[in-house]
Amino acid sequence: MTDREAMFLLAMDPKIGRQSFRRLLAAYDSPAEALAHEGTFGFTSLLNPAPRAGDTPPLAERQRLMEKHLNAGMRFLLPEDPEFPDRLKQIPDPPLYLFVRGTLPPDDQPLAAVVGARRCSRYGMETAEKAAADMARAGIGVVSGMARGIDGAAHRGALNADGLTYAVLGCGADICYPTGHIGLMTDILRRGAVISEYPPGSPPIAFHFPERNRLISGLASVLLVVEARPGSGSLHTVSHALDQGRDILAVPGRIDEPLSRGTNALIRDGAIPYTGFDDLLPLFPGLPAASAQISSDKKSLSPVASPEEMVYSCLNLSPCSRDEIMRRTGFSMEEINRILLALELGGRVRRQGALYGKLP
Repeated sequence: MTDREAMFLLAMDPKIGRQSFRRLLAAYDSPAEALAHEGTFGFTSLLNPAPRAGDTPPLAERQRLMEKHLNAGMRFLLPEDPEFPDRLKQIPDPPLYLFVRGTLPPDDQPLAAVVGARRCSRYGMETAEKAAADMARAGIGVVSGMARGIDGAAHRGALNADGLTYAVLGCGADICYPTGHIGLMTDILRRGAVISEYPPGSPPIAFHFPERNRLISGLASVLLVVEARPGSGSLHTVSHALDQGRDILAVPGRIDEPLSRGTNALIRDGAIPYTGFDDLLPLFPGLPAASAQISSDKKSLSPVASPEEMVYSCLNLSPCSRDEIMRRTGFSMEEINRILLALELGGRVRRQGALYGKLP
């Protein structure tokens, strides 16, 4: 048995956490020797009680599962492998191995992480989607956690702009969590990768998510926080990013909005306010054509007539009513209805009940 196979099989033992795994590797000459001593007193004495502890599957069953997942296209990467991201080797508490589906970015690929609240506002979701789309158009890959809310919006924004995106999971890379993101996961695998340090079959246990946050920030050189409540998981990711020397940006918000308290506090404490892609661009000096690309994308939108431009300029990512548009433009309601219909049919605006907003 090779050391790589032994590492895979040891990783599938739910009794072995990261720190226990490091002690085993230090105590035995090789992973294969450690596996050969599995179950002995000397082996078990090196293990901490693991939060995910359960019965250790028989070795033959783990071997069968290993072959199944490897044959299905999952890759088991060790730090010595050329594909293993160099950024993750350099962070505090680096992963001992990764389970990967899809294609990982090369080490010179510019990457930004986008995180935020699961229970986010529509404004936050649309802001994350637009920010990720702008990044993707400029050649920046988007890293997130495939969770509901901001994470999912960031992945979709990158995908909608034909960009690259990478999901770091708090469960096995063979599991879609949340289950409603199966389509998103499929699209991510076409344009990036799904990454986990948890073995196949690992459920989405609560403590996995704070652990995986260090990998989200570790993969990227920049972290953008869109919406976050005080004490949230997004702010936990920020603490990892600070330890890793990453640049932090945060979307400012209303001072009376709970979802903005975390991001506003970050800005107060020194994070860069994110008001648009121009705030991010200086952090990627190696992208000479980035600003030109974004400008080109904006100019590529179909031109609109002057009255339509006036109505369109009244809108933003936070929807407003036709009465508000009438107040700002002085147009009649009949004319506003006609213009909004034309903009909606032209794919420029989105209707949400009686409100209208720009498409990101």
